Amino acid sequence: MSHSNPIYQEDLAYIHDVGFGDLARGAAPAIVARLQALGLRAGTVVELGCGSGILLAALSTAGYDMVGIDSSQEMLRLARTRAPRAELRCQSLYGADIPACQAVVAVGEPLNYEIPGQSNLERLPGLIRGVFQALQAGGLFLFDLILQLEETVGQYQTWRAGEDWAVLVDVARIDADLIARRIITFRKIGSGYRRNEETHHVRLFKPDDVERLLIDSGFSVKISDSYRDTKLPPGRRVFEAWKG
Repeated sequence: MSHSNPIYQEDLAYIHDVGFGDLARGAAPAIVARLQALGLRAGTVVELGCGSGILLAALSTAGYDMVGIDSSQEMLRLARTRAPRAELRCQSLYGADIPACQAVVAVGEPLNYEIPGQSNLERLPGLIRGVFQALQAGGLFLFDLILQLEETVGQYQTWRAGEDWAVLVDVARIDADLIARRIITFRKIGSGYRRNEETHHVRLFKPDDVERLLIDSGFSVKISDSYRDTKLPPGRRVFEAWKG
């Protein structure tokens, strides 16, 4: 079922694509190398939270049949241009129909994003089970999350600007495992700047809980703080789970 979530609308999708794609670009060669090391040199790879298609395009170029799933129509519009061979679906990540595949990836903490009124803590077990069922034997589930760790920063303000845009971010902790990001964007349109605002709710998981859910579903698990040479910001970890 198609599902559109009102985050990453036109201006923020554009800004994220031009200004915040470094993680996807850095992770891409590490992910390709890991897939190949596991003998997964072809076949279908599903990307949950594919965004504007940076990783989709890299894996497609590497020879994989890509399925990209995202809840933002504007992100998918960008992805259609960048990764024209990929199959794209507008769905909630936690309600997505995951096809049979060799790997599932979710880079840039998309599984932390929570729709108000729908708890990711309650929905994560079902997503993990669904991924396990969709994967072939030996398949890989590779994703990163923001976690409840001592190093995790849950309250701060920051900004960034490019040639034709600026973004201001105010992050506040709502409770022990939930933060809200208020994001104000300015994008040059004609001779002026258009202002927009979004608020994203981000659920923080406990690392031991995630690891236990993966193991209970049948995965073997390895946890790290980087995609090879691309290190994640503080409070994030990469979960590499493979189906025996």
